[in-house]
Amino acid sequence: MKVGIISMQRVFNYGSFMQAYSLKKNIEMLGDETEFVDYHTGEPLITENVSGNSKLDIKEAIGKLIPPYINSKKVMNEYWNNMGRCEERYVGKYLPMIGVTSEKKYNTKEDVIVIGSDEVFNCVQSNPDVGFSPELFGAHRNAKRVISYAGSFGNTTINEIDRHGKREELTRYFNDFSDISVRDKNSVSIIQELTGKTPEYHVDPVFLYDYENEIPKKAPQKDYIVVYAYQCRLKKSECREISRFAKKHNKKIVCLCGPQRYLKGYVAADPFEVLWYIKNADFVITDTFHGSVFSIKFNRQFAVLLRKGNGKVYGNNEKLFDLLRRFGVEDQVVNGRKIDDVIFNKIDYKSINEQIKRERENSLNYLKKAIGE
Repeated sequence: MKVGIISMQRVFNYGSFMQAYSLKKNIEMLGDETEFVDYHTGEPLITENVSGNSKLDIKEAIGKLIPPYINSKKVMNEYWNNMGRCEERYVGKYLPMIGVTSEKKYNTKEDVIVIGSDEVFNCVQSNPDVGFSPELFGAHRNAKRVISYAGSFGNTTINEIDRHGKREELTRYFNDFSDISVRDKNSVSIIQELTGKTPEYHVDPVFLYDYENEIPKKAPQKDYIVVYAYQCRLKKSECREISRFAKKHNKKIVCLCGPQRYLKGYVAADPFEVLWYIKNADFVITDTFHGSVFSIKFNRQFAVLLRKGNGKVYGNNEKLFDLLRRFGVEDQVVNGRKIDDVIFNKIDYKSINEQIKRERENSLNYLKKAIGE
């Protein structure tokens, strides 16, 4: 069986890479041939500035130009250069590991198209690199069947879909799926609203693969905290609290995913090195979905910052809180509390690991059945 995967595979993002890598590996372990298929970007549904506050927009723009509060301009330039070299390695070495090269593959002939995982259905957004792409919903495919695995609408809601007049079109696309699998309850409710059917509810592919052969075999470091957040997204107050916590507990800070203006210690790690850092960390502080997935997977003590979105401003509340609730770790959310009040919570990883094992079995059974023969 020839299986095409449509995902966020070209995005320079550790979570996107890890979920794509795992999904490919797991489908191949079922005995199928896989390749990643590209999609054409469309016009974003959001083009206006939805914040409506020009003073805040100006303040944000100035904030990107003024040298950081802690990190000097020289240090930040070094961080950005390191991140640039990291992206070059990512594109030149790691994407080819999953068969993604500079040559894009559109509308390839497949037996089955699998759409997912990641925010493949997050269609109400302003990102011009994605926009509203019908191909992410199975349109124009050259395959006998289309299914999804653990797809997510991100912070797109049914109200936003209606506001932009996309209900009928999306309903038509999803009614043409052979099987639908999503990874969060917001996405479940949207599919139910659009089609009247309840989709399968599965975990992110990162939980399906152990990466033991890929994680570097080197001695673990000690006494450090991983701060896993997109570049320059942590607020000054959040960085101040992280620095206070690290100093109090005599821990070094290692920033992964992206550099922060108000924290030192950014490391431009390669994808599997990121897993090594998280696996051996004393604590993880994150504001991302996959930062939380990695923390749960490797049984770390962690704390989470939730972000609420409003269209042009990215949010992760819908998908991230669903993940935490799913594994019974909702109390790891920092918002409004000190890190000390959250990060030392006792987490029942014995039960969580048993749950992950069940989830993996359910997911593989779904993929085997949905891909078929």
